Amino acid sequence: MAIQCAAESNPPAGAKNRMPAEFVSWILAMPIDKPDDIVMPSFLEGEKNMAEILGVTEEWLEDKRQVYRDAALRVQRLHANFLKYQVEIRDEFLEKGYVEVDDDYFEQQAEIGETMRAYWEELQKKRGPTLTYVADYSEYDLPYDYEEQATRLVDL
Repeated sequence: MAIQCAAESNPPAGAKNRMPAEFVSWILAMPIDKPDDIVMPSFLEGEKNMAEILGVTEEWLEDKRQVYRDAALRVQRLHANFLKYQVEIRDEFLEKGYVEVDDDYFEQQAEIGETMRAYWEELQKKRGPTLTYVADYSEYDLPYDYEEQATRLVDL
């Protein structure tokens, strides 16, 4: 007679699964500090005749400015929503010692990943060569204080 462990058995429909410990750790370790503001490039804030200097239309410049304004709002909303999610995960983890997710959690995560890949590919196509930006943060190399982050997260 073969013995089947709980992890190998099929859970009943509508049952919850445990979120992998690595996911829980990653969510709880994420910084809770407000992200840096998105700084609009100087060529978008520059002189009134910047469109003429760059050889583009004023509408093009305004579209690019709007992209930066929208991005700044999106980052603020994402941060606020993530903090709420982080608190939910922390509370459930402290209560149960694990976090439960719906059956379709992993499918949703895969769909989100595919949607994001498609979004970034489309964004790369739309982005003009004048907006190419490469960030090099190697000079910052700031140490991350995990103990302080854990303390702050528990205090939320």
